[in-house]
Amino acid sequence: MSYEINLHFPHVDWTVRMPAVPRKGDKVEFADPDIGDTSWYVTEVAYTAYTDGSEGSINLALDPADEDTKERSDRLEADRLDSLRSARVNQLRESVRANRPEPIDDAPLRDARARQDAALRANQEPTDRATEK
Repeated sequence: MSYEINLHFPHVDWTVRMPAVPRKGDKVEFADPDIGDTSWYVTEVAYTAYTDGSEGSINLALDPADEDTKERSDRLEADRLDSLRSARVNQLRESVRANRPEPIDDAPLRDARARQDAALRANQEPTDRATEK
């Protein structure tokens, strides 16, 4: 008999079949395809049972059991987060590009400002004629 167990690593979640359910504090070893052979401590075991007779679930929370596993797990998590950030930044850039308004032709506004400035200069009286000389 084997049990289907949900494993919750710091960097990923897996569902595996195991011949027995480890207990809290047990050390388990896995060959992670992304980071190689790793050692983990079981930090939490949670069982979900349903009263209607349907199949429940078994969940294990795992933490690195040695420094090498911790470093490799942390590196993989950092790479995953960097990838997510890059993807999100690219999505935002594309969204901005797609929603960018067309450039406004401000020539009429510049012409109106120039006419207004010229009119103001023409109508402006110096307050002190002595300063003009």
